[in-house]
Parts: sequence; structure tokens; C-alpha cells
Amino acid sequence: MSIPQPSISVIIPVYNSAKTIRYTLAALKNQIFSADEIIIGYNPSKDETLAIIEEYSKILNIKIIKFEKVVGPAEARNICAAQTQSEWLAFVDSDCAPFENWLEKIKELTIKINADCYTGPVIGYLPESVFDKYQNAFGLNIVAEDKLFNRYEIFKSFGHTANFIVKRKIFEKLQGFNPQLFYAEDHDFCARLLLSNNNYTLYFSNELVMRHIFRTDLKKFLHSVFFYNYAHIYLIRKYYKRFTIKFGNRIIVDFQTTKMPMLININNLSLKLIILVLLCIAISKLMIIPLILYLLKINTKLFLKFNKLSLCENYGQSYKFLLIYLLEEIIGTTGHLCGLLFNRKK
Repeated sequence: MSIPQPSISVIIPVYNSAKTIRYTLAALKNQIFSADEIIIGYNPSKDETLAIIEEYSKILNIKIIKFEKVVGPAEARNICAAQTQSEWLAFVDSDCAPFENWLEKIKELTIKINADCYTGPVIGYLPESVFDKYQNAFGLNIVAEDKLFNRYEIFKSFGHTANFIVKRKIFEKLQGFNPQLFYAEDHDFCARLLLSNNNYTLYFSNELVMRHIFRTDLKKFLHSVFFYNYAHIYLIRKYYKRFTIKFGNRIIVDFQTTKMPMLININNLSLKLIILVLLCIAISKLMIIPLILYLLKINTKLFLKFNKLSLCENYGQSYKFLLIYLLEEIIGTTGHLCGLLFNRKK
């Protein structure tokens, strides 16, 4: 007796994507198992995006939804999802290129693992600049193990929209992505999913790998770092009452039972450095020692990671990555503080 195969709709929002969308569509063409349909939300673009999509529509089952004006990525995905009939929605970004077994793995997982959402690692593809290589190693990885999430774990139990699969009925029940969020709408959706009291689950699989085409210069890198952190303060403000802070297995703070507000990301590197500098000023200059040791720890961690990934050719390149890491933390903290001042619940 054969096992029924799940139906899958692939959803891709596009906007000025001519440089990358060909990789995405070519990768979907080469899948071992084809999608039941490919829904593309087309934002009016100034490049050849539409011509490339129409070219591939001759050989792929593509439905193009053209928007009269540019809409945000969350709204574009919601509109496209409303046009599908498949059991599963598979979200991909227009700068991604799935491996040929991506849809095959999705079908296998939906049969083997009883979950409501699936996601996996997002790795770099064709990295060029030093910022591309940095993001290839650090940018979009979430966890390092196959894991089923049945409860919310902040900044861990989520999937990127570059590689996110969800049951269509559940997506509709949760009213899709928050269209008012331009960043972190995937984090927000997963938070609502796991906090909905409906026992929904999210499965992270290391087999479900997506390649992301990084084309990043300094300006784009700083822009994305700032606004991701700006948006994440929304999540902290909205969901912190469901958090607990643990040291080992011991709960240090349970925000469900305390009135203390959580307005900062306590795992932020820049915040730790600021605290150490203030201690140096306020208490003793000897506090410079733990500050130096902390910086050395960061340097060693980065060097080992990049060396392991064969991205670091020498110590000089290692220090470039270290500078990018510190720059990311500084800009991230700035975005975080601006989020505290200006970001409101949406």
C-alpha cells in the first residue's frame, strides 16, 4: 500500500531580483520531485526579473501574482499563500538556490516526523566579498542539531523564510505573517505558532539545507544588521512574559511571575563589553584584565570557527572577521537601542 504524497506549493516573493532569481528557478527545475505549483509574488521591478520568470514559466508550473505597487515581503507571502490549494506551503527567497533533493526531503520529513512546520540550515552560496563569507559562517544558522520544538525558545525556535515549510491550514489559522513587520516576521510567526496553546510543533532538520546567495557590501551588511535588531526588540517586548532565564538547569528569572520588564538582549556582546568598560571606570582599572581576556576569547573562537570552515587563510583574514564581528555587535546594539526608543507593538 503506497503512502500518499503531500502536495507542496512553493512561494517566492520577488523585487528587483534579476541577479539571483535565475539560480532559484533553475534549482527548482532540477528538483528530484517537482512542486505541485510555484507561486511568485511579483513586485513592480526596474530590472529583468519579470522576463526571467516568464521564461521559466514555459517549463515550470509557475503562477505569477503581480502587485500594483510594491508590498512588503510578509504581505507578499500572505497574498500568495491565499492563492494555493496544496497541503503544505514551502517559502523560499528569491536569492536562494535549493539543493536538488530539497522537495524530496520535505516530503520525507512530513511522512517520518509528525510536525506542523519544518526548517533547516541556510548556508552561503557563491560567496564573493568578505561580508559574504562572514555571513556564510555566522549569518543564518540557527541550531546545530535535529530538534523538535514544542515550546517557544527565543531566537532559537524559528525558521527563516528562506527555508520554511508549514501546513497551509495552520498558516491560515494564524493569519500568516505580520504584514507590518519588514524584518523578523518569521521569528514572530514561529512565536505565535508555539505559544498558541494548540500544541503546534516546529522541526529543525539538518538534512533540509538551503543555499543563500549573499551579495553583500558594507552598506547592505550594516543596514540588515541594524534593522534585524531594531525589529527583534518588538519580539522581546511582545513575548518576554513567556521567557525564563536559566543558568544551567536553574531558573534565574521567570518573567511569568515577576514584574521586572525585559527590554534588553542580555546575550548581546556589545552590552557585555559596555558593562566591563563601566566597571573599569567605576570600580578598578584591574577590570581591564577580564575585558582583554573576553576579547581574546572572542578572537580565538572566531579564528577556530573560520579556520575549521576553511574560510580563514591566515591571521590577517581572521582579524578582518573579528572586526566585522565587533562592527556587527556595535551596529546591532544601536539598532536594539533605537528599537527601544521608537519601535512599538504592531
